[in-house]
Amino acid sequence: MTDHFDFGSFMDLDNQAGLRKNCISLFSALAQCPQDVSHVDMYKSALINDPLVDSLEGLHSTVTAIDLNDETSIIKSMSLLNLVVPSLNDAEDDGLVQSQRIVAPALDERIRLAKTKNDLLTIAQLLQWIDQSAEASQRLHQLTDLLDQDAAIFEKVLSALTSADRAAAMGSLLATLLENHHVGFIAGDRRELLLGRGVEEWLANLVTNDALSDISDQDLLSKTLCTMQFDEEVLDEHPNFMDHLMASCIILTSTGKTDNSSFLFLLLVLDEALFDTLRKINDTVQEVRN
Repeated sequence: MTDHFDFGSFMDLDNQAGLRKNCISLFSALAQCPQDVSHVDMYKSALINDPLVDSLEGLHSTVTAIDLNDETSIIKSMSLLNLVVPSLNDAEDDGLVQSQRIVAPALDERIRLAKTKNDLLTIAQLLQWIDQSAEASQRLHQLTDLLDQDAAIFEKVLSALTSADRAAAMGSLLATLLENHHVGFIAGDRRELLLGRGVEEWLANLVTNDALSDISDQDLLSKTLCTMQFDEEVLDEHPNFMDHLMASCIILTSTGKTDNSSFLFLLLVLDEALFDTLRKINDTVQEVRN
């Protein structure tokens, strides 16, 4: 890895086109069900050795860490490839359309065989790849987050995934679950209050009635709202971190990230002074603003 970003090389459109092709080839290989180990290794090596990747530490480290026995490493790499490919210079012969055709039957097979949350997270990445749109993928992620609170949703999600219009079916299922308070999520005025303060809709949809049971509308309107990414490794160096977090905030909701080792918290701050000490330990805090 180089210790500087080669801006000139990255801006070269031919270089970008080459990187894009390598990304597409690797995603196609990872998407297959089952995967061909030799193909994955070949395209993984090609991408790692791409001259531009040497300057892109995040992409380099993520692809290097791919292990076909580790589902989370595959999901993480697919997620990054879904972000990288649309940002690169495209060409008519870059293979994206062909890749989407190849991935489509693999998607159907993965839906047929899906049994776990990670299976659904992988399917979400394939949906985004085929559609080049995050709509269906985001809805599946929202439904997948609900599995931690009600595993019975799984079969309903699979049913939606087999519908002719997957995005619409998942949207309808999500709306039904929220409307019926199927897993105790907030609705109505309190949900609108959070949205009005700038909380993203997908995150507001994960806040439960129980989490807000002792919070007044005035507190929701006036006290600091923020998000925090939390990695369990923080506890190794700061074992009292969670105790201080619970003392200074109310955790409105939390959701797991795709690597299964970190979480995203939505927090309502009660003790600003104590919370400021946590900010110095964890610099991922972002205040929610409208």
